[in-house]
Amino acid sequence: MFSWFLKFGVLPVKFTQSTIVPLVKDKCADLSDVENYRAIMISNAVTKVLEFVLLDKLSSSSYVDEYQFGFKAKHSTGLCTNVLKRTIDYYTERGSYVFRSFVDFSKAFDRVNYWKLFNKLLDDNIAYDIVKLLSFWYSHQSVSVCWQNTQSQSFGIQNGTRQGSI
Repeated sequence: MFSWFLKFGVLPVKFTQSTIVPLVKDKCADLSDVENYRAIMISNAVTKVLEFVLLDKLSSSSYVDEYQFGFKAKHSTGLCTNVLKRTIDYYTERGSYVFRSFVDFSKAFDRVNYWKLFNKLLDDNIAYDIVKLLSFWYSHQSVSVCWQNTQSQSFGIQNGTRQGSI
């Protein structure tokens, strides 16, 4: 079945439907603050299996991946922070100035233009059939929101990555 999906680049409707469940980030904080919630997308079990199959087929040829700290096995942002501190110490101990800047990517996953992402995957030599399937999946996804045992009507999503996905 998954081979057929890859060959033709389409998915059944059930694979494109998900439910978003808002989870509280900090129960002691203001529960009426929308920023205090993280949206997790829940899909059916077979969809998760498909995600693992696709993940197994993905391999990147980009050298940039070697420098990624977060969202990667056996890496953490703590390691990155340590490297940054050691680098700053190295230069300041030798009398140099160190300039740094930080970028807040806290909402980055919510704002990803996935068409640009798919082009980047193609540029990185990810197999065309995988990118074609992902583009179909993302462009046909519909979600509903479940809040306190009440389900909303389904609606489409135009950007952002699938939170809670593999």
